[in-house]
Amino acid sequence: MHKQEVKIKFDNLQISTCKVMYVTMVTNYIKKLNRGSLPGIDGIRAEHLKHALGSRIIRHISVMFSLCLKYGILPNTFRQGLIVPLLKKPTLDPTLSQHYCILYLIESS
Repeated sequence: MHKQEVKIKFDNLQISTCKVMYVTMVTNYIKKLNRGSLPGIDGIRAEHLKHALGSRIIRHISVMFSLCLKYGILPNTFRQGLIVPLLKKPTLDPTLSQHYCILYLIESS
């Protein structure tokens, strides 16, 4: 196990019944992604994944997620996100923190 990986618990997922992410499952999830959404930290957009449908990379993605499920390990890079403060209304004072809401962008891929 790599030092940067963290063991995780899947509270709402029955590992015994879901040990493999099949290519068809990954393909269906990718098809459901919304075009035009913001990319994550890695810069990968839904359009990139949709363009890759039918290629060998989808098989690699399914193997990667299957290994995450099998061993209960999620790489730290999958848990990184970007915190973006958003002003609630343009008329509010931008110098006051209570006038902001927080948007936390995580990887959707």
